[in-house]
Amino acid sequence: VGIEGDQIPEALNGVHWVYFPEDEYIFYRVTVLSNFSPQMVAKPFQQWSLLIEVSESKHHPVPRSRAKLRALVKEGLVKSGMLPEGAKVVAMWDKRLEYGYPVPYVERNMHVHEADRALRSLGIWSRGRFGSWKYEVGNQDHSCFLGIDAVDSMLFGGSAAGREATFNVPNKVNVQYRKYDFDFD
Repeated sequence: VGIEGDQIPEALNGVHWVYFPEDEYIFYRVTVLSNFSPQMVAKPFQQWSLLIEVSESKHHPVPRSRAKLRALVKEGLVKSGMLPEGAKVVAMWDKRLEYGYPVPYVERNMHVHEADRALRSLGIWSRGRFGSWKYEVGNQDHSCFLGIDAVDSMLFGGSAAGREATFNVPNKVNVQYRKYDFDFD
C-alpha cells in the first residue's frame, strides 16, 4: 500500500513489523517498508508504504474478490492505527501466492524428517531460509547455521553441538540465546 505524504506517522517511527493475531483483522502482519528505506516507493520522500500479509486456510477464508480483499485490508489498517484516517492511498498492489511460508502443524516434524531422508538419499540437502520447512529456524542467521551444520555433517559427521543441531533440535539451538519457558518440539 503506497500512501501520499512525506512523513510516516510518529507512532510508526522505528516500527518494522506489527503482528495482528486478532480475528477482527484480515491480515496477520504489517511491515512498515518505508522504515527499511524511504526509497521503497515510486516517489521517495513524497510517499511511504506498508506491506500487508494475509494468510488463508479452511479456518480463515479470504475473499476471492480483489476489491473486497483490498477494502478489508484498508479498513483494518485504519482500525488498527497503521493507516491514519483520511490518508490518501496512491497505490495498492496485491499478489496471491498459493504457497508462502511453511506453516507448523502437529505432525510437521515427522513429515519434514521423512521428506529430508528421502531427499538426502538422492544427494539433496534441502536447507536455507525455508529449505528445511522449520519456521522457528527461518531467520537469516539460522539460514547460515543450517548451511554450516550441513557442511559439518557432510565433511565431519557433525559438530560439537551434534549432527545438524539447527535442523534436528531447533529448540536446543534457540534456547542458547533466549530462554523460553515452553517447549516447541
